[in-house]
Amino acid sequence: MAKFRHPSPLSPEVQEEILQAFADVLAEIQSPSEALAFIKDLLSTQEAEMLAKRIQIAQMLLKGHRYDTIQSTFRVSANTIARINEWLKRSGDGYRRAIEKLEKKQPKLKKLPIRMRGGGLSDLRRQHPVMFWPQAVLEEIVRMADEKKKKQL
Repeated sequence: MAKFRHPSPLSPEVQEEILQAFADVLAEIQSPSEALAFIKDLLSTQEAEMLAKRIQIAQMLLKGHRYDTIQSTFRVSANTIARINEWLKRSGDGYRRAIEKLEKKQPKLKKLPIRMRGGGLSDLRRQHPVMFWPQAVLEEIVRMADEKKKKQL
């Protein structure tokens, strides 16, 4: 059983014991709907999404996808991808087994890369125009300027 990787006020023995108890709880889950109910009770939406993304990122790394593709697909930093890649290199057995089971159970998953919600800066600008008022003012000044002034600007 893997040890926690950060300092803990708990002894290594207690860490191992509670991690084993948690693994036992996970192993007793009988169905996807039961697992989903447990996840929703245990984790915040953001935490659950983060963990789900890690599995998908690992899957993409194992299939040879580039960091920039993964970043644009899941809106994560290169550091997050590098950390998962490092876990895969050092051991990664848990990731690999989970991904193998996932692919056997759902071989027809949508082809990656998936485009996440939101279209970047243009969508943000439409949704929150007040945040971009300096840029809007500057664009309007440039638009209204004659050719000589445009060159100066």
